[in-house]
Amino acid sequence: MNTQLSFKEKKDALTIVKFGGGVIKPYGEGIPDIVKRVREIRQKDGKGPVVVVSAPKGVTDLAIDIGEDCAKTGFISNKSFKLRNPYERIRDSYIKEFHKSAFNDELNRCFEEVDGALEQVARNKEFEGGNRAIVLAYSGELLMAKTMDFVLKSNGIDSLSMPFEEWPIITDRSFEGATFLLDESKRESRHLIEYINEGKVPIVGGFIGKTIYGRETTYERGGSDRTAVDVGIVLSHVYNVIVDFEKDSMVMSANPKVEGISKNELDPVWSLSYNEATLGAQYGMDIVDYVALMDIQHASLNLLLTVTDIKDPKRCTKIQREASHEDSNPIKIVTGKKDCIILKIRERNKLSLRDYLGKNRRFEGFTELRPYKKDDEWVSKLLFLDGEFFRKNEEIIRRYDESSEVERDLGAITLIGDEMYRVPDVSAEVQSAIKGYGINIENADAQKETSSILIIVKEEHVEKCVSLIHKRRVELNVKANKNKF
Repeated sequence: MNTQLSFKEKKDALTIVKFGGGVIKPYGEGIPDIVKRVREIRQKDGKGPVVVVSAPKGVTDLAIDIGEDCAKTGFISNKSFKLRNPYERIRDSYIKEFHKSAFNDELNRCFEEVDGALEQVARNKEFEGGNRAIVLAYSGELLMAKTMDFVLKSNGIDSLSMPFEEWPIITDRSFEGATFLLDESKRESRHLIEYINEGKVPIVGGFIGKTIYGRETTYERGGSDRTAVDVGIVLSHVYNVIVDFEKDSMVMSANPKVEGISKNELDPVWSLSYNEATLGAQYGMDIVDYVALMDIQHASLNLLLTVTDIKDPKRCTKIQREASHEDSNPIKIVTGKKDCIILKIRERNKLSLRDYLGKNRRFEGFTELRPYKKDDEWVSKLLFLDGEFFRKNEEIIRRYDESSEVERDLGAITLIGDEMYRVPDVSAEVQSAIKGYGINIENADAQKETSSILIIVKEEHVEKCVSLIHKRRVELNVKANKNKF
């Protein structure tokens, strides 16, 4: 089948829709909403969609606990049977009797892979590399893709779980934190394109990649977002692609879970630029994984992303290279990130460290603060937003300067909006919002050119600061909009 497109041919619309563990729920409670949305999107586009699924909520954490316990003790944990429970519950509730025997065969095949990998983990006493990838894939996203296939078939939808031999996401040979290979993935996408054009609803497990040699790999946390975006990148030369992230809510002006912010204080955010969405994701908002956004920009594309309220699809945040003007507020979001770390390193050693970090796609997970002078030498301050990444790589990072110092247990608060420069005295206003509450500002940084404001406090003060600044946000937006007109 010819999957190439002539320049004169109009591209058909195609949606890549991602359902994360948060909407699937621990035992598939969200499946009726998922089936409904797949039908609605298919009716709208006339083909597809391509469905990307995460593991049910809690499964990946449980699989990691079991693997690490197995490596520590040399025995397979008796908790491993719990990994089957979510899928058996989904089978009993959402898969028709006609399909249950075939589903059970797939379930058993997947857990043969899991058990075999865990035996290797117990023998080698290490939960890493290929065995880790197999455990997570076949107890998580690959199995969920097969499960969703039987669910959709049970609802009369002509679906297909992508066979791993025809997997469209090709990565390097890093079993953990793999790097997406665009050209190789485009070559492998021919199978996916054929299934779409045959009228199928293909299902791809998120988070999981494949090497050119056929080995399972995994992305970092948030990898299912990357899978959805990377599938969109791969198919964008054939279709007019939208990548839709179905969640319990569209993007709001702060995390609804922050203590001290009531629901009626939150405003919907209808439009974000890639820059705004990236900052939001880096600083703790559940938007789209920021590495997924970087993949789009590295591919020099302008894909439309949407974050949709699965219960009310009209409530939808659009994310594009440049934000539309649906939001008049210059300060769109106030957010904060816990578990941050500041590394103090001599300026002359900083470039070598940046070269090392640049080889890792999580490079954008740190921010350079203002340097200071000590003993006639300039010292750089690097704020790492991903404490887990820093701890995992701390020994290597600190080799670049043995006299480096580390500050831990910090939180970072930022305001997001590409037009925040319109807000008068915004930096002073933000700091005054938290004045008088016994909160020490460890570091503050404002750059008019990049419309960024950053406040560093102790980790335990993050939610209080976000709540206080979010309340001030309304007043600041009113002032800015008055000045605009």
